[in-house]
Amino acid sequence: YGTAYYALVDRAQLRAGEHLLVRLLLQYPECRDVVRAELDARDLETAAVRDVVHTILRRSEDDSPVVYLAILDHLPRDEDRDLLTRIAFREEPLPPPEAAADCLRTLRRERLERERREVQRQMTKAVDPTTVDTLSVRALDLARQINALS
Repeated sequence: YGTAYYALVDRAQLRAGEHLLVRLLLQYPECRDVVRAELDARDLETAAVRDVVHTILRRSEDDSPVVYLAILDHLPRDEDRDLLTRIAFREEPLPPPEAAADCLRTLRRERLERERREVQRQMTKAVDPTTVDTLSVRALDLARQINALS
């Protein structure tokens, strides 16, 4: 298999983790507090479920009902409502609430890997030695953070 195949597999696993996170947030109130405390907004920057997750967390923060129909009513875009509907009506078993931490680690690792790729891209274009050194330090820091999440 080539690199493109593994990229697709990784992307599919990431999407599955995003969808699982939404299901856990809908089902388990205790997950909402954990996610609110641990989530870095940058972890969801490219996530398809970003607005769904933020809506769930906002509603739970206000002590508003966090149920499918209430969340659906507060999503402004059709694609978010469609996504929530597809996720909410999945029939596979739901793992325990502790799985939310794994979802967060997956999202964080993906973001850090994206940042590392960007830093590496910048390093290939940099000509100033000081800039290259700064970027190298950042790349190493990102690699350490990624390894810590593995």
